[in-house]
Amino acid sequence: MSILPITGALASPMLNPTTAAAALDPAGTASAAGASAGTAATSGGSFADVLGNALDAVNGLQANAGNIAVQAASGNVANLHDVMISATEAQLATSLTVAVRDKALTAFTTIMQMPV
Repeated sequence: MSILPITGALASPMLNPTTAAAALDPAGTASAAGASAGTAATSGGSFADVLGNALDAVNGLQANAGNIAVQAASGNVANLHDVMISATEAQLATSLTVAVRDKALTAFTTIMQMPV
């Protein structure tokens, strides 16, 4: 049994294992922005650039989910599962962004509470 690659509307860095593997940075942790941030991190991009790209990717997923939801509401979507997949991708990306933010704030608070 062979596994076929994901193509068409469902081909996104979040779901494609080939690009998801490319999104891993040298430390072996996943990047929130997918393949573009992984490339920026290894090509010497600044932290601000990587963070900006990650937030742009999350914003793009949210906008895409919103557009597909509007199309579904107007009856212009052929497959309802495309709507659900798009909404779930946006939800997961937002949850990951919030988790990273919370960890950053916790680290900042811990550092600020260290005695000098």
